[in-house]
Amino acid sequence: MGNLDGWGGPLPQSVIEKQRALQQQILDRERSLGMMPVVQGFSGHIPRALREKYPEALAHELHWAGFPATFSLDWQEPLFKEFGAEYIRTMNRIYGQNHYYAIDPFNEMNPTSTDRDFIANMARTLYESMNEADSEGQWVIQTWCFKSPDLPGNFWIPERTQAFFDAVPDDRMIALELHADSKQWTGWYRQEGWYGKPWVWSIIQNFGDRVDLYGGLQQIFDNFHWMNNSAADERGNLQGIGIMLEGLGYNPVIYELVFDMMWGEGVTDLEQWKRDWIVKRYGSSSPGLEKAWGLLFEGRYKEVLLTGFSSLCRGPSFRSGKSAMEESIVLSWKLMLDEAQHFGHVDAFRYDLVHLGREAMGLYADVVHEEFEASRRGVNRKRRESSINRFRSFILDFDRLAGTREEFLLGKWLADARALGATPEESDLLERAARIQITRWKLGTDPWGLNNYAAKEWSGFIGGPVLDQWEAVFEAVSKGRSPVRYYDYMYRKKWIEDWCGRNEVYPAVASGGELAVSREMWERYGEGMVKAAGTASRQVSDGIGVGKAVGGSRLADGRSSGAFMSGKSAPLEFDLGESVQVFGFNLETGKSVGGAVAYRILVSPDGKAWDVAVDRSDNLLSPGDKGYFDIFKVFNPEGVAARWIRLELVDGQKPVYLREFRIFDSESLSQE
Repeated sequence: MGNLDGWGGPLPQSVIEKQRALQQQILDRERSLGMMPVVQGFSGHIPRALREKYPEALAHELHWAGFPATFSLDWQEPLFKEFGAEYIRTMNRIYGQNHYYAIDPFNEMNPTSTDRDFIANMARTLYESMNEADSEGQWVIQTWCFKSPDLPGNFWIPERTQAFFDAVPDDRMIALELHADSKQWTGWYRQEGWYGKPWVWSIIQNFGDRVDLYGGLQQIFDNFHWMNNSAADERGNLQGIGIMLEGLGYNPVIYELVFDMMWGEGVTDLEQWKRDWIVKRYGSSSPGLEKAWGLLFEGRYKEVLLTGFSSLCRGPSFRSGKSAMEESIVLSWKLMLDEAQHFGHVDAFRYDLVHLGREAMGLYADVVHEEFEASRRGVNRKRRESSINRFRSFILDFDRLAGTREEFLLGKWLADARALGATPEESDLLERAARIQITRWKLGTDPWGLNNYAAKEWSGFIGGPVLDQWEAVFEAVSKGRSPVRYYDYMYRKKWIEDWCGRNEVYPAVASGGELAVSREMWERYGEGMVKAAGTASRQVSDGIGVGKAVGGSRLADGRSSGAFMSGKSAPLEFDLGESVQVFGFNLETGKSVGGAVAYRILVSPDGKAWDVAVDRSDNLLSPGDKGYFDIFKVFNPEGVAARWIRLELVDGQKPVYLREFRIFDSESLSQE
């Protein structure tokens, strides 16, 4: 698309020949199935060598995302049509002819002039160069750059886009709408249905093939029906539905929905489709599966864009602020684990279980990281060493869980790359390219290294290069030295460059057993995940404890008026008057508390015999905007029977200003 000529390399000619042969096999197979392949057309992008061969030719430098400049031949250059036609003839000679050509001259880059006549003549010349080589040629163009004309500073305002499209006959261009799953990032209704051109409504998924759980099911459904039910003159010449892929493997539910929308009567009832999906996925369903997927449908599968990736992928860095542990992810993973005895024989279930566990542990990495940072800055050496060991063990455990599935193996990625080489030297080069793609990709000169567009939460990657970098930090902290130099981006950039040139072997075959390792990880980290989820901000009712404090307390008056407490303060006790099924608590600290609050909550039937319901005695987590929530949805879904409640700060706790303490029964919790 003119964005770059290459990164690293050059590739050996033998590899290029293998790729050509593979492409020819793919095209032959597509044609045998009645498909019509699209091959590359000429957009004006020329290699540097051609620029050197014709130094007088009118060409422009184009810049994209920090990579070296590319050259684009100006449409006014007399050689343009000649080069363009010969390019297409050569493509057809090598790959066969189906008359469809991908031509995208300005993907995330802009023309050199804003003049509408200039833009129209440019499009006309691009079309004529294709037509000269193939009088039946169809120009297939992505509408990515045209999608948001109303954004400030966007080049492709409607007047310019229309000038570009009107310069090409309507029956010789097909427009591909790439991001129609998001109303914000789709352009057909802003650009008059693509000005009479046939067009395809498509979604785009898994940017960078990022390992993530997300996808806007509701938005896809709503936006398609909104578009499909719009006035014909507004919708334009819609011709089909499609999927544009940057990745395929990590969110199959999205593709199932879109493919089902394409066939027969499509999908008219999304809620029924979701229930059917579970049966299609696993062969049957259950209340537990429906609840687990219900949480995912109402959470991650309402997200149109990537949700981010684990801080583990970034390598060593400072950690400050609140962790974002998602309660819905934790609970859905636990519900899936509970269903393993019934569905563990289904491969798709085992994949989903590991994928969901990987997501939960990826989020929890922020919590473990935050605890490490808190202990690193403290003076307690024993706690510091314990935190180091916990962080190291967590990284290895994350790696082990991901390693139970082939889909999450760095070793397979590298082994596949090496297999393309005909000699050891070629294999080394191809492995280096594979390593670069998952570390330094997207911003070619990106100094942040592992914080990259194509980050992979893979086994071998997390337990390999990520852990190796953290070990340098752990060693420095253990010896009482500052680890700041290992957080420095120049150090990390050099470290990553060195890693990309190595060729140590990582496991390429899954091991460990999905069900057994998943259960082990839950037993080890599940309780901590639930507590971490309790720092998330949420709306709450006043609960059932207002006015029930023994002796009265402003910490339970329903007004968040607050009070000071410390580890030496007398515990705050409540008498609810009768035994109640308690489903959770909220200790509101607000923003007045800068650090973690360590506390315990105990319950009793009679005010004499006490049981611990919540234990945050070793708490290192900063509070959320509403403090801490301890909700029993996971460990005690039936709640805890209690008449008496006691809140106590642990010994040694410095005085902190607390605003409110809330107790929830089933009804008050449902109002949150």
